[in-house]
Amino acid sequence: MSNGKVMVIGLGEVGGYALEFLARTPGIAEIIAADVREEFGLRKVHLAAVGASYQGFTPNIDFIKMDLNDIDSTAEVISRTEPNVILNATTLQSWFVPLLLPAEISHKLGPQGNDVSMHLTLTYKLMKAVHEAKIRCHVINASYADVTNSILEKVGLAPTIGLGNIDLVVQCLRHFVCRKLDVCISDVTVLMVAHHAVIFDIGNKGRVGEMPYYLKVLVCGDDVTDQFDFKKTAPQLYGYVPLGAGSSPQVSSSGVKNILALLNDTKQLTHSPGPNGLPGGYPVRLSARGAQVALPKEVSLKEAIRINEEGARCDGIERIEDDGTVVYTDEAVKGLADLLGMPQKKFNVKESEQRAKAFLAAYNRLVERCGTRST
Repeated sequence: MSNGKVMVIGLGEVGGYALEFLARTPGIAEIIAADVREEFGLRKVHLAAVGASYQGFTPNIDFIKMDLNDIDSTAEVISRTEPNVILNATTLQSWFVPLLLPAEISHKLGPQGNDVSMHLTLTYKLMKAVHEAKIRCHVINASYADVTNSILEKVGLAPTIGLGNIDLVVQCLRHFVCRKLDVCISDVTVLMVAHHAVIFDIGNKGRVGEMPYYLKVLVCGDDVTDQFDFKKTAPQLYGYVPLGAGSSPQVSSSGVKNILALLNDTKQLTHSPGPNGLPGGYPVRLSARGAQVALPKEVSLKEAIRINEEGARCDGIERIEDDGTVVYTDEAVKGLADLLGMPQKKFNVKESEQRAKAFLAAYNRLVERCGTRST
């Protein structure tokens, strides 16, 4: 087992569960829990340690107050503590918050209901701090890695990998196949290429529609893909694919799995969004060296990227330009303009914080006008 050191930044839903799971994982030398909220963070650390002790674990967990807005201070902490893996679980607004709007409003807001800048701003600052710290460590990004990792790659700041999203659907599909064919889940291999947009529609609407994806299903090495027409299978997955705040344990488990694969050099075949700054989700192998895309021989990397870039348009992202500029689709711009008064077609990564502040102010005004769902 590894004696690695893990830093978890952001102890909300995803980071909080990750901390609990890591506290019960043997072979980790130290866990560094970081959050801008000191009292909240200390309580999270104490509760994780107490919970782990019930199961006989005595983890070494330290808390550090960290404000990612202070890049120099963040870099100093990272340089001093030298984590092997950092899990970034920060965002300015959780992805599921727009789903709490009245359904007709959420629908009109369109695919870009939660602006990219809300997930990008703190992640951008963290990656600048990691670069400034000049240490070798892997970064797992929980904040919309399908898109944010790709933006950051354009400016030389890509995290190693993401978590969740495509991984959630693949694991649910593996369970579905093993139940349908009465086989062990260890005998089921799924190879999938798909963007967050595909996963969101399955979890939210139980459908795939015309969105692009690639799927191959193997049982004991035999190709059984033709037994699982994905467009017909997707509605049956509805209700099993995690969605909303209730999905946090599954999302966090995906991240912890990635942490252990990177620490322990397992070369595990899994799925993840944003490997090495690529757009969308892919099958990957994770090792101490990082993430390596592991496509079947019939799919080229060029084709996989094309599938994901086309999928990104279903999520409101027309393209990401070479200087880190995000360009929205016309549909996304219309939703943002009509409901939030934000008609801008694009913004650069360096403008992320300014855009995030404008978005959050406009979103709060929308909530004041329209309210949120009662359940």
